[in-house]
Amino acid sequence: YERLPDFCFRCSGIRHRVRECIYSGEAKNDAVSSDFRYRNWLKVPPLRPKIPKSKAER
Repeated sequence: YERLPDFCFRCSGIRHRVRECIYSGEAKNDAVSSDFRYRNWLKVPPLRPKIPKSKAER
C-alpha cells in the first residue's frame, strides 16, 4: 500500500478517506481512530525520502 493518496482506515477502501466513507452508515468527521477497523500500520512507509525536483517545490 505504498503511495496511496487516499485510504480509508474504517473499511480499508482505496480512493476515499474516513470522512467520505459510505460504509460507515454516515460520513463522520468526528470519528475516533479507536473506532476504526484499520490503522496507520496498514500503510507501508516510503522506501526513500521524497526529494523535490526543483527549487519551486521546496
